[in-house]
Amino acid sequence: MRAYLISLFVALVIGFAVLKSPTIEPLVDGFCLSLAQVSGGIIGVFDGAVVRDGAVLYRGSYGYAIEVTKVCNALEQSLVLAMAICLLPLSWPQRLAAVAASFVFLQSLNVLRLISLVYGKVLLSPDHFDFLHLQIFVVVLAVAVVLFFIAFLYQNRHRLLVVEGTTHG
Repeated sequence: MRAYLISLFVALVIGFAVLKSPTIEPLVDGFCLSLAQVSGGIIGVFDGAVVRDGAVLYRGSYGYAIEVTKVCNALEQSLVLAMAICLLPLSWPQRLAAVAASFVFLQSLNVLRLISLVYGKVLLSPDHFDFLHLQIFVVVLAVAVVLFFIAFLYQNRHRLLVVEGTTHG
């Protein structure tokens, strides 16, 4: 367990350094734009008053906007979950399938978050909106990471026990 945690720490330091590097920045910006496109497309099915301009979603009649920026992309949460999964003693196909599933899960949750923020800006005062955006949804994403990882561990408990050589019937 100690070796796993040390490896996870090192992998996360390297992963965050890469994610924040200027070389990757255009890819992250493109990903943010994609999130805005997906969110705007889903909203557009139900509400034609919301407009997307690049990575900005706004509702003209209310005169407000939200911008999908680097802090809105949930890539950090996806990185933490991916590293935690990749360091488990499972086959690479199992790890990669789990990483893909976790990425889709977290980004789907993130799109729902972005959509709710568009409407939260209308329904809530600025103080409540900031609390929703900067407190509540940060916790929701963190809890989602932990729950996904626990569910993955539980689903693969027999494989993990066999690999560790500690099966107990």
